[in-house]
Amino acid sequence: MSVAWNPVNESLLVSGSEDQSVIVWDVSSQERISELIGHTGGVNSVAWSPSGAQVVSGSDDKTAIVWDASTGGRVSTLFGHTDQVLAVAWKGDQIASGSADKTAIVWSTGDENKKELTLQGHSDWVRGVAFSNDGAQLATCSDDKTAIVWNSLSGSQISRLEGHTDFVNSVAWSTDNTLIGTASQDKTAVVWDAGSGQQVSKVKGHSGAVTGVAWSAEGKLATCSEDRTVATSDGPGTGGAVGSPAEARLTAASVDATLGFRDAADEIGMESVEHSSVESFHGTCRCCRMS
Repeated sequence: MSVAWNPVNESLLVSGSEDQSVIVWDVSSQERISELIGHTGGVNSVAWSPSGAQVVSGSDDKTAIVWDASTGGRVSTLFGHTDQVLAVAWKGDQIASGSADKTAIVWSTGDENKKELTLQGHSDWVRGVAFSNDGAQLATCSDDKTAIVWNSLSGSQISRLEGHTDFVNSVAWSTDNTLIGTASQDKTAVVWDAGSGQQVSKVKGHSGAVTGVAWSAEGKLATCSEDRTVATSDGPGTGGAVGSPAEARLTAASVDATLGFRDAADEIGMESVEHSSVESFHGTCRCCRMS
C-alpha cells in the first residue's frame, strides 16, 4: 500500500492498494473523489504530477499507469519492466519507476511517455526511487542492501550508499537536497550526505524492519516500521533518538488496508480511512509521507 499528498491541494491524498485500486481522497471529508481502476495486480506505489492534476501508479502487473486524477481516466500505460513495478516517483517532466527486474526506468512525460533511461546497477529488486527536489538526481534503493545516486539526465552513477546489513526498503531526499534517508529491513534508518555519499548518522529504536522514511520541510526525519509504529527524529546527529514530534502532517499506510493521517505534533492518534473492510486500525506499517 502507498500514499501521497497532492502537491497543490493539501486536502487531496492518493492511495494505492493490494486490491488493485488507486483512490483519490478528500481528507477533510474522508470522501472518495475518484477511483482509478485498470491495474490487474496489486498497486505498490503512487505519486502525483507536479501540477497535482495527474497520478502515476506502479503495480505487480509489471506496468505503471498515468491517470487523470479528477476523472479517473487512463492517460497512458508505461510498458518496459519485465517484473513487478515496486516504486514510482514524478519530478518535473520525468517519471521514475523501480522494479523487481533489478532496474529503474526514467520516462519522459511528453505526449507519448517515452522511456528515456534504463538504470542498471543493482543486483536485486529495486524497492524505492526518489528524485532530488531540483530533479537533477535520482536515488534508488534495493534488496542488494544499497542505495545508488544517479544523474537523472545522463543516467550516470554518482555514488553508491553502502552500510545497511539487509534489504533497503525506502529512500528519500531532504528538502534542501543535502541529505538522503534510507530505511532498511535491518531495523535502522540511515542519514547520508548526498554530496559525498558518506553516512552521517544511524537512527535506531524500531524493533522491526523499517519500511518507510520521509523528511519534513524542517529537516525532521519520519520512519515507519513493521513494529507497527511511526517515529520522528531530528535527522542528522541524533543517533538513536526516535519519537519526537515533527511540525508537519504525517500519513501512514498499512497492510490492514487503512490509511492514517494526522498532524505529526499531535500525540493523540490518527484518523483513518479504508480501501476495504478491516477489523482493526494499523497492522504492519508499509510507508509514510510528510507534507
